[in-house]
Amino acid sequence: LGFVVTSLHDDMTTPKRDKPGLRWEEINRWLGAHPPYADRWVVLDDDLSGTGLNFEASDERWPFVILCGKRRGLTEVEFAQLRRAFLTRVQRT
Repeated sequence: LGFVVTSLHDDMTTPKRDKPGLRWEEINRWLGAHPPYADRWVVLDDDLSGTGLNFEASDERWPFVILCGKRRGLTEVEFAQLRRAFLTRVQRT
């Protein structure tokens, strides 16, 4: 997973709010604070914390959202999705 580590932004988490908000709202706030990364992001979240991402994601964004089982972690399937998302982002820049 070296490519994941080297691809992480120093400020790699979305800002937390006092009240839980919609994940896309947090993501959009992070992207607004980091404009150079508007087309260079991938979301990696667990299926409980990331609940609703699939309903809120546009068809254009959905390929860049990878959800793992909270207690299971990153499986080969999610690893392949994550790798594909990163490679797609790299090819577009």
